[in-house]
Amino acid sequence: MDENGTMMPRGQRGEIVVRGPLVMDGYHENPTATAEVSAFDWHHTGDIGYLDDDGFCSSSTAPRT
Repeated sequence: MDENGTMMPRGQRGEIVVRGPLVMDGYHENPTATAEVSAFDWHHTGDIGYLDDDGFCSSSTAPRT
């Protein structure tokens, strides 16, 4: 995903985002941190990666410290 919430095409690098029933709802008693990682209704991992032609995700860097 790019910084505007747009999913990147295969082969293009963007932030790895996830969502689903097993993804955390948020940080305990920390709504600010929860809001930061929950933009656009996706959980933002802070990792940069891309999908290959077979749909596999590869992580290339981790910008967040």
